[in-house]
Amino acid sequence: MVKDYKCICCNKRVKPKDCRPLTDTVNNYLRKVLPAVDPTDSDVICLPCRVKSYKNAPKPRQCSDNISNDPDDQPQPSTSRQPFSPLSVGSP
Repeated sequence: MVKDYKCICCNKRVKPKDCRPLTDTVNNYLRKVLPAVDPTDSDVICLPCRVKSYKNAPKPRQCSDNISNDPDDQPQPSTSRQPFSPLSVGSP
């Protein structure tokens, strides 16, 4: 007998090859979008809903703002050099 998998997000029947366990990113998305749903460890999500959750997940912030505001960490000015060009060679 085949086990029946239902997507926690859309309630569609999911084939065993397309069902995925819930990750932290998916759990956070479900809590934000569907607050009435309480995900458990045995719940699964289908591929289209999983893709939506990863696309709508907040991106990690870069911490480069703190570095650029630090006055002690300014790059040194580069010295300007003339580009090297070879001496011209006369024709024989």
